[in-house]
Parts: sequence; structure tokens; C-alpha cells
Amino acid sequence: MKTNNRRNTSLQNSRRRESDGKKTGGSFNQSKNLAQSSGTRVGSEFKIGLVMDFKITAIGSKNLGLAELENGYTVVIPRTRLGDIVKAEIVKVNNTKLKYALARKTESIKSSNQTKDNLSRSHQAPPVRVDAVIETVITKQGPCDTGLVFLSKNYKIVVPNALIGQKQKIQITRVKANYAFAKVISVINNENEGVALLKAADERFRINGRVVQVGSLLTFKMPSKQIKIKDNFVLKVGHFIFFIKQTEALKAGERVRIQLSKILTAPHNNSKENNVSSEQKKEPILAVAKVVQILPLTHKEKTRRLKNKLSAMLENGVHFGERVVRCHAKMKPFIWGRKKSKDKKAGTQAKANGTNLANSKDNNLTYNNMLSKVPANPLETSYSQKANSLERSLMEHRKRANVFEKSHHVIDLLKTQRLLSQTLKHVARYAAKGQTFLFIGSKKSAASLISKAALFARTAFFVNTRWLGGMLTNWQTCFRSIAKLRPILILKQKIISSIIEKRQKVQASLIRKVLNLKLHSRELIKKGKHLVLKLKSNSTLAGSIDNSKENNIGVFLTQMQRISEKKTRLINHIQNLVKEQTELMRKHFDIMDEALVLQSNLEPLVLRKKALIQQVSLAQKRILELQLLLSISQEIQNKQQRAQKAGVSLYSISYSTVNDCSADTKANQWLLPNPPKHILTQIINAMQKQYDMSNPMTVNGQTPVALKADTSKAGGALVFSKLLLKFGLFAPVLLTAIEETRSQIDSIYAAISMINKEIDSLRSSNSDLKEKQNLIKTEIEIISTKLKTDRRIARKIRRKVRRLFAEQRLLRFLPRLRYFPTQTDKLYETARVLMKKVVDPKLKYPIDRIYDKNLRGLPKKLASAYKKKWHRLEKYFGGVSGMSKTKNLNLSNTVAIIIGQREEMNAVLECKKLGMKTIHIVDTNCDPGLADHFIPANDDSRDSVKFILEQILMHIRMAQKIRKNFVSRSYAVKGPRSV
Repeated sequence: MKTNNRRNTSLQNSRRRESDGKKTGGSFNQSKNLAQSSGTRVGSEFKIGLVMDFKITAIGSKNLGLAELENGYTVVIPRTRLGDIVKAEIVKVNNTKLKYALARKTESIKSSNQTKDNLSRSHQAPPVRVDAVIETVITKQGPCDTGLVFLSKNYKIVVPNALIGQKQKIQITRVKANYAFAKVISVINNENEGVALLKAADERFRINGRVVQVGSLLTFKMPSKQIKIKDNFVLKVGHFIFFIKQTEALKAGERVRIQLSKILTAPHNNSKENNVSSEQKKEPILAVAKVVQILPLTHKEKTRRLKNKLSAMLENGVHFGERVVRCHAKMKPFIWGRKKSKDKKAGTQAKANGTNLANSKDNNLTYNNMLSKVPANPLETSYSQKANSLERSLMEHRKRANVFEKSHHVIDLLKTQRLLSQTLKHVARYAAKGQTFLFIGSKKSAASLISKAALFARTAFFVNTRWLGGMLTNWQTCFRSIAKLRPILILKQKIISSIIEKRQKVQASLIRKVLNLKLHSRELIKKGKHLVLKLKSNSTLAGSIDNSKENNIGVFLTQMQRISEKKTRLINHIQNLVKEQTELMRKHFDIMDEALVLQSNLEPLVLRKKALIQQVSLAQKRILELQLLLSISQEIQNKQQRAQKAGVSLYSISYSTVNDCSADTKANQWLLPNPPKHILTQIINAMQKQYDMSNPMTVNGQTPVALKADTSKAGGALVFSKLLLKFGLFAPVLLTAIEETRSQIDSIYAAISMINKEIDSLRSSNSDLKEKQNLIKTEIEIISTKLKTDRRIARKIRRKVRRLFAEQRLLRFLPRLRYFPTQTDKLYETARVLMKKVVDPKLKYPIDRIYDKNLRGLPKKLASAYKKKWHRLEKYFGGVSGMSKTKNLNLSNTVAIIIGQREEMNAVLECKKLGMKTIHIVDTNCDPGLADHFIPANDDSRDSVKFILEQILMHIRMAQKIRKNFVSRSYAVKGPRSV
């Protein structure tokens, strides 16, 4: 019923649109398909329910008809054929970067099978269909790195990213009338078995005893002198001459790995020795190759790295599994050295008889019970023999079970390393995409490590307590609980982060000091030995110990006297230089003050000059305006004189009457029109000081009253406005005004010349001061260089004095100095103990203070209840508080890292239900099938979990740094994205 109602409503809407289109004279449903006729235009936006005519120009995947329009849209219409013209209704529109629309066929206007033309063209139908797979050799290259395959003269296939000249397997993706599109599925080695056998037999096709063919990988060192032909390196190895495409990263002397993509020389058939000459055997082989890897690792380097990784795993106990009886069936391939035991054979025998004694947990199953179930028949002896053998196997199985209950499986670390490297690649890819991580684990071995890992991962969250059911699936309830706790958590995180930063700084400085102390003690012993040898060589007395001591003291005294004399001379010289420098600096500052005074005097003159220049420009503009007005007044006077000579009577009327009369077309013969408004304003401003505009004016003793009565009958008359008639008498005033402004301009130019002289004098004096200042600067620099050299010498003397005093103290302290070599691990351990006992108690911040600040003024009972509630919320939701930015949680961008699958099964199922990517650290009792990526390792050991989390965290941080650099670089190039 619902579908019928929808169809009825859509038909009603389409009919209503058709009727509206008829009223308005055309609509979208009357417009033709843009692919059919280029003359019509369709709007850039579609709307759902719109009915249009379409022509099917292509067939896409699943044989869907495609109508390609000029506005960039592709309309998908099912149940249509190539060349059909149909009427369809738009059902869905996608206006993103990939513009397309889905339409439902309502009526078939013209079918490709109905017309005679199409019947005649049926023989010329497309020779391919969609999703068809073709094996072909692409021989011609098209535009934009495409390959062209010609099936006939009038039909071709366009293949993007195709390899020219190689046999490839392609799949048709879109079919059109004259051409089709396809994609490359795989590249087929065009060498048949015979050619491969010939290459194996031909010695030229061997490098280091290995047959080389298309797809082979070779590793060698690039020569220092490289031969280039166009964009290719040419390299000779054995009988091969390789053409390698040039890359920017490829340098001389580096090891490189290449892959052969094409061999241009055919092999010889050595079986027919008579047909093959010696010259043909020496003929080189031409091959084309591409660079696969630069600086690849050698086999020794790979094995060394693998051994180091495996030894680190062994040290951290990654290989320890759970008890044998707890082993999960899917984890058996990841157990080290697992073999088929005898209990499996016993189990198969028992299954053949309808029972499974090896895996049975029934304690009542005994030999007598088994015999009671055996049916009586003539072959009773055979049944008894089988029962005896089963009983023996059952006893052996129970003995082994007692041993297996105490033993543990060992995880295969080779497989762990392989899966760990694969998982780390996926982790880095997720972090580079900007995805967040959710660490989950409530085991004691992992709880504290998980919180630290989430803190250092920056964009990560954690749950290290019991997983509450519905924490992700029922997020809105959790969101309301977290909202109550958010301000407290924000304050707590700030305090904890500051404490951790302080602790790390203190620990690093403490370890640095301990290591420096160890190095310092070594250096002291070395210096003491060197000093003793020096004193022995200087001493000339070989007598008693007292004489040697006196001699040593005399040597120290003479050295001190020499150094003190040098020091006094140097100090006096430095004092004199400092006095000279201070005097020069005083002169320098005096000159600077004078320069400032000159500058202060110069600035008002410059401003005054600018003001005068501005006045000149205004006066010149005034002269131009006055000259224009003068020409107008002279023209009015000439008009009046010519009218008087001609005997035409003159009349004056008001401005408004002139405007009324100007509307009459006949008035153009006897009416003098008013000038434009901007000229009228200039005339009024010029006349305002001389005349009063309100007084009426008459010419020849007549008023314009008679003219108002009958203006159309004024034959030999000329009418002026009062303003123009008065302005005709204003010419002498304008002439005087022009002369006055010109005199003002001359006076201003005289003032400007005086100011220029003053400015030149001030600038000349300022340049003299600058020259003096430069001379003083050079003298100061010379003195400062002398002071630097003297101070350097003084520092050397000071160091010598300190060294002498240090040598004296060292000689006194040397008999008591001992050096005991200590290991660095012990030093780190002592630093750790000092941090726990001395530093950590001082850095502790009572967290209850945060709660007390928010509970001030409340009763004690209510405050304690709030505190307990906040403690509980913080315990369960503290790690996921950062996820509470939105009520509707979008987990498609979050990756869950789960430690302890058996304990966190609820979390695993919720993540699986929401479609989150999961990474599990699985022990031998876990199911790897529940994870997207898993690492078989020991999840009960703190060292094991720490080792794996460190690897994950390192890859996350590296990927985040790469993403940050890439985003900043793209932002600098392209600018901010429009939101």
C-alpha cells in the first residue's frame, strides 16, 4: 500500500508540473537531453521529482543506462539500452564533487530496437559488453597516459594507466556507441614456456647463476660515472644493458633494487649449435627496468635487526603463553614447536567408535560402562580388544593432562614479529589519516601503561577499569554523566600534566648530573696523573719528599707572580680604553641631541611648505572657475547686444518660470535656457556677495507678468532668467577677482622660495652632524675591538689563575680521591630511588582540593555524597571524557587497541557492533578472529605490554608529525580550506 501511495503521489506531482509547464510556456520536462541536442540548456541543479527526457549515451556497471549531460551531471537510469530516449523522474541527486543523479523510467519515447535505422545499425552494435574481460596487447598510446585498443575501424577501447606493448588483462567498465572504457586487471607475461626454456638454456640470460626474466628483482650498486640517454640511466651488468628511468632520489654510489619490465632481445636456441654463431652468443641483451627501492637492506642487516628484535622480545617475556589447557583452537598456528601428540590419535580412534575419550570430561566413564554399551554379537572379542586399547589411551591422556595443567605454551616470536610489523603499518596509516585511538585494558599489568600511552598519543582515549555495558552503544547516557564531571577533569588534567612535566625535567637533570659527576671523577684522575708527571719532570731535586714539596711550591709562586703582573698591566690599559670610550659616547649623544633639534625645526617648515603648495593649487583652480564664469557673462552681454541691435525685446523671469517654459517645444525659439546645475552654483556663489537675488528686475520697463499670461504669443522677444541677466553685468568683478588671485599666487611662491632656503640650510647642517657622528662611531668601534681583545686576554689570565688554584687543591685532594667504576643501570636505579623518596613526595598534589573548591558552602553529608559520586564517575569515565564533545558519537574515525581480550569481551563486541577497527594483543587463550589486526603476545606481563605499547606509540607519534608537516605545507601553498 505504501509503495502504491508513493507512486500515485509522484505521478500527481509530475502531472502538476506538466500542467504548470504548459501554462508558463515550457519547463524541464519539455527540454531535451543535453547529450541529445546541444541547443537546449538545463539548470545546474536538479530537484527530486523532476521529470525530463533523456537519451542513453552509455552503459555502465550492472548494465545501467547512463545519460551524460553538459552541466556535469550523469543520470543513472536502470532497465534501459544504449540509444534509447526515455522520460524519467529524478529520484536521488548527489551535488558533491562527483555529480550524479538516479532516475526512474516512466515512459519509453523511442527504443533502439523499434526504428528502422536502429534495425539497420544492429549489425554495428558495440562489440563488447560491460564487465567483460579481454586479453589483448595495447599497441597505441592515447592522450593523458591512456592506451588504445582498436577492435574495428570504427570502435576502440580506452584504457587508463596502461603499459604499451605488453599483453594485459582488461575489464570493460563503460560502453558507448563508438568507444568503450576499461581498466587493467593484471599484466600477463607474454613469454610462453618455450621462450622461458630458451632463456634458461641461454647463458646470456643468467646473472650470478640465476635466470633473469620479466619481473625479476636485481640489487646492485650504481656506478660513479653514469651514462644517460634522454631520461634513462644506462647500466651494463653481464650481458645485459639496462635502461633505468631517471629519478631525483637516485644518486651515484648508492645501492638500488630494480625490477625488469621488458626484455627487448630474444634468446638463442643453443640446441641448434650450427645455427648460432659466436658473434650472436656475444650479442648484448637490451632490457627496460624500473627502480623499486633505493638503499635496500642487505641480508646480513635484515638478520641482525631481526635478531635484535627477537632478543628484545625474549627479554620482555613476550613469548610466554597461557596454560596448555586454556589454549584457544585458533591460536594453535602461533604456538612454537607444536606437534601432533598421541592423544589426537586416541581421539580419532574414539570418534570412530562413537565416543571421544581423549576430550571427554565425564568422570563416570569407565571400562565397565563402556563394555555395557557394546552390543552383543559374534565379534565380541574384537570389541573387547578395542575397549582395552581405548582404556590404555585414556589412562595415558589423563597422565599427560596432569602434566599439561602445570605447563605453559610458548608463542612463536617469528610470527609475532611479522604480525607486529604489519599491525604497526596499519597503526601509522590510521594516525596519518588523523584518526583517534581508544586504549582498552583493565589488567593490572596494563592499566597504568594504558593511561600513559593515551596521554602521550595526544589524540587518544583510554578505559583502564571495568568496562561498563553500553559505554559506546548507549553513549548518550554516558555523555550526561561525563558532562557533570567535565570541569573537574579539565582542572585535574592541567594539574597532572604540569606535575608530569616538572617530574620529567627533574629526573632528566638528576640523571645528567649523576653522569656528569662520573665523567668528572674520571677527568680529575687523568688530570692528577698528568700533573704529577709534569711536576716530576720540572723538579730537579731527586732527594727527599720535603725538598720536592718545597720545589713544587716555588714553581707555583713564580707562575702566580708573572700572571699577577700581566693582570695589573692589562687592567690599567682596559681602564684607559674605557675612559676614552665614555668620552666619545658623550660626544656622540650630544651630536644626536643637536640632530634632533634640527629635525624638530625642519618638520614645521616642511609642513608649512606643503600647506602653501596646497594653497597655490586651490588658487589655480579658483582662477579656472573665474575664467569660466567670465566667459559665460561675456557671452550673455554679447547676446543682449545682438538682440538689441536686432530690435528684439528682452524680458526677465524667475528661475522656476524658465523651467516651466522650457517644457514647451516652441519656447526654444524665444527662451534662453538655464545653464547646468554645477555652473549655476558657481554663479550664485560668485554673485552672493554683490547682489540680492530676491529683488525683481525689469528690462525696458516691462515685467514678465504679461509673459506669464500668454507665453506662446511672444513673437519678437527674448526671455532671460533674472539670474543670468544680473550675471551679465558681473564681468568687471570677475576680472578683478582673477587679478587678486594671481597676485596671491605670486606672494605664495615668494614665501615658498624663502622656506626652501631655510630647509636647505638646516639639511646642510644636519649632514655635517652626521659626518661627525660617523667619525665618532669609527673611533668607538676601534676602541671596542681593542677592549674585546684585552678582555679575551684577561679571561685567559683568569683561567690560568683558576687552573693554578685548582691544581693546588687537586694535589692536596689527590691522595684521598678514588674511582670506583659503576654501571649506568645502577646510576639510573639510584636516580629512580631518589625520585621516589625525595622528589615525588614534594610534587604530590592533593586531588581532594579540586573537589573541595567545588563543594564549598554545602553540608558535609551532601558534600561527601557528591565526592563519592564524582570519584566513581572519574574512575569509569575519566579516560573517555575527551570523547564527550558531541552527543551523537561518530566512531568511524576511532581505532580500538584492546589488551586482554577475555576480560574485555563486552568492549570487543560493542566495537564489532559499531564497525570500529580493532587491534588486539592476543594470548594463547584468546580468539584472533574477533580482531581486525592482532599481535600474538603475552598480555599478562607488564614488560611485554610495555614493549608492544612503546612500538605502537612511536609509530603513532611519527605519523602524527608527518601529518602535521604535510598539513602545514599544504596550508601554506593552497591557503585555508573553505568550510
